[in-house]
Amino acid sequence: MKLSVTLNGKKQQLEAEPQTPLSQVLRTLGLFSIKKTGQNGTGCSCTILLNGKPVPSDIIPFAIVKNSKIMTLEYFEQTENFQYISKGFEQAGVKLCGYCNSGMIFMAHDIMTSFSRPTVEEIEEAAQGISYCCTSKKLYIAGIRCAISYKLKKAGINKNGRK
Repeated sequence: MKLSVTLNGKKQQLEAEPQTPLSQVLRTLGLFSIKKTGQNGTGCSCTILLNGKPVPSDIIPFAIVKNSKIMTLEYFEQTENFQYISKGFEQAGVKLCGYCNSGMIFMAHDIMTSFSRPTVEEIEEAAQGISYCCTSKKLYIAGIRCAISYKLKKAGINKNGRK
């Protein structure tokens, strides 16, 4: 089955069997930020952005991604939001192992785009599915808050929400 998708900013025709996990299709294209886990969506190492939302690509059948926008970590690393997240994680002391990076980073991105100034509780609730295998929950939350501070500072918005 052939499908049109926008993969990492480029319109493409991809071909695979309808039931093939999207993670498998992407890995055959050399996109190795998506890890092969066999965890059936419970880990975060196979996370991609599908139409702007983080999803576990190992439970997404190829057949349902027609005309979708798919972004992998390889492409996201070139974005301004990635720079904020990277700086925020560094400032907070978040050390990622390399295995779960896509899930941790895409969840941070989703939180940053869903909330302008999330509370600790809002971040905790939004990140419920994250497995903190290589950093602590406390550091992860601090990293997201630092990333948001960098983003707001770049936009010229002060702590009171004014330019």
